[in-house]
Amino acid sequence: MLFLPVSSALVVTGGRNDDLCKVNKTPMLNDLHMFLLDQKVWINIKYSDSSKRLGYICNASATVVTDGYNFEKIILFGGV
Repeated sequence: MLFLPVSSALVVTGGRNDDLCKVNKTPMLNDLHMFLLDQKVWINIKYSDSSKRLGYICNASATVVTDGYNFEKIILFGGV
């Protein structure tokens, strides 16, 4: 989970759900969700057709690069 200070939001990426092995043949998730703290609402972030998709991933490390005013970037590294 990551905190985005400019957006005042939390971001959750990937994860693991062993029950999905029966359907997806992998327990890893490729979803991306954002929680807007000021509005207290979850957003399921969808990918555009031209974007690179997040692969099925768990046990990754991530950080946020920001200038604190209007720039934020998430860097996701490693994982399974």
